[in-house]
Amino acid sequence: MQSILSDKPLLRQLVGQRKKHRNSYFTAAHERGRKLARQSIMPMLGRDGNCASVETMRPEALNILADKWYVRLVFGWEETKEMAGSSLTEAEARLKMDKIPRKEVRVITHIIRAMRLLSHIGEGYAIEIQETGRVLSDLDALNVKLTHKNAHTSEEINEAISYLENFGSGTLAKKHAAVKRIVAQERLGQAVKMLRASLEMQPGNRRDIQIWAACTTFPALRDRIGDWRDLQIAWRMEYNEMKACSLRVLRDIWLLSRLVEFAKDPAQIQEYIETDRKKLVALKEIGTMLATLPTDTILKYMVKNSQLFRVKERKRKGAEEAIALAEEQGTSPKTEKKIDYLIGHYAWLYRHIRNGNREKANAKIMELEVFVHANKPRFIFDELEKGHEPYLDGTVTALRAAVAAFEERDFGTAQLHFYNAAEQLAATFQ
Repeated sequence: MQSILSDKPLLRQLVGQRKKHRNSYFTAAHERGRKLARQSIMPMLGRDGNCASVETMRPEALNILADKWYVRLVFGWEETKEMAGSSLTEAEARLKMDKIPRKEVRVITHIIRAMRLLSHIGEGYAIEIQETGRVLSDLDALNVKLTHKNAHTSEEINEAISYLENFGSGTLAKKHAAVKRIVAQERLGQAVKMLRASLEMQPGNRRDIQIWAACTTFPALRDRIGDWRDLQIAWRMEYNEMKACSLRVLRDIWLLSRLVEFAKDPAQIQEYIETDRKKLVALKEIGTMLATLPTDTILKYMVKNSQLFRVKERKRKGAEEAIALAEEQGTSPKTEKKIDYLIGHYAWLYRHIRNGNREKANAKIMELEVFVHANKPRFIFDELEKGHEPYLDGTVTALRAAVAAFEERDFGTAQLHFYNAAEQLAATFQ
């Protein structure tokens, strides 16, 4: 339905009102975030996408496990299925008290990818706000059209019903948030039911009164889709930004250490890459074997190649148990030596195959491939280039030249560019 926003002062007023409310929610969320950071036992000065210092908390306080490039993020995913049998009154009460059941979702990834994921989440919320604004303009236009006219025809009523049903089965049905998927859907259903009842009435005052009664559900519907959801998004965007500002510091410190390491001896880095090719070959072979060979054969192959996945000077014994415990508690593993994540996850791959869980096994193979690539110049450059943080432009440009020379085995030129990339990044800490 085409919005008639520009023709109606009332509609412009509604848009302005929502914008005012939304701004107040975001201001309050920002103040809440700063207050939490100041009161935290683990406060931290983070950096935003423009490299400006901001108050936040250490990653551990934000339920982030970070060890060099290895990052585990935890998100709360609304379990709307558990609310399916709730009454509208109960569902709305739970929303107001923020008592929506949630499932914990964990993501293990590379620190550069983790930063990009947090960025995408923030962008997704911003896009949702814009889309909601367009939807509410159309709903408000429909409301004005129905309430500011008498003697509605059946054709007009059917048009309104069709729009609302398409909105419910299309836009709202695709949303996961309970405020839209459950509460707004129920409010929308009430409006449709009342409009359908009006079709059974003869044109005239009685039908018009029924239509006006249906329109009384529109303010509640727009509040749920608009203000209620904006209030949720405001805090989630703020908390997401606190995570990003905290993790960005760790990413830049780790990245600087890698650039310095690359610059010391590019030829030695190339030797490491050649050695790690054997790991990639082994992982590819395991993936191929999963589709055709019996489990015992695959496990014997894994045992034979297990030494490839051991890292010197890192704790091996009980690595997989330590990883599981650390990820459950959301803390770094407490070990005498740094934990050997690589052999730990290789052990989990072994378990998944032994237990016949091929889906998890294939996912773990992909995860291990990231482990192998994680510290390499090409992987780091490719991942950095996919994001866009202006203060890293100089670093990325220098790294591009370094990687090109490195892959041509022109190690002298590569070294100069790696140093330049490191200097560009180091300057952001001054």
